[in-house]
Amino acid sequence: MEKRVVITGIGAITPIGNNVEEFWYGLKEGKCGIAEITAFDTTEQKVHLAGEVKKFNPEEHFDKRSCKRLDRFTQLAMVASREAFKDSEINAENTDLTKMGVVLGTGIGGLGTIEKENRALVEKGPDRVLPMYIPMSICNMAAGNVAIDLGIKGESYCAVTACASGIRASGIPKNWTACTVAIAKTKACGSAFPTSSEAQIAILRAIKLISSPATNILAK
Repeated sequence: MEKRVVITGIGAITPIGNNVEEFWYGLKEGKCGIAEITAFDTTEQKVHLAGEVKKFNPEEHFDKRSCKRLDRFTQLAMVASREAFKDSEINAENTDLTKMGVVLGTGIGGLGTIEKENRALVEKGPDRVLPMYIPMSICNMAAGNVAIDLGIKGESYCAVTACASGIRASGIPKNWTACTVAIAKTKACGSAFPTSSEAQIAILRAIKLISSPATNILAK
């Protein structure tokens, strides 16, 4: 008999809503998530618009130590996963978490951290690079942190297939007994990459995945 994937819980943090209820309301109202970039100064960029997650304060979800040790893409993954886990009503009492896994898709991981620490290396020298540089930036850290946060003991896997990462992560659990799938990302004009990085916007513009010059007309 062919195995099927059943969605038992949903979590979302997006440019049009920071939880499922807000996201669904935004969809029904035709809300536009594209706006002026606020994560960095776009003066020297040719693109000034993106679909950023808005009004997200990590200190509302994590302690100060974790805020400093988790890249933004991991924070978003964990917040969305918590919501999905709660919605599913799965817990250690009714589910064997040793047989449950995590699959998470990300286009590029912690590019913001990579950019920041490379700048520190070049401008301030090697002694100013954070010890947490690699654990914050590599793609599989989001899946690993989600598993730790939710107490899931099974396989932890990260799909990294550029813009197809999300749909790829959704299909992998078909071969698993039980799995939670967290697809957490902000979108830059249809691209499944985080937009909180100067390098990311520059790269996407260079390969013409986002247009330039950007229009100044935004949907109300």
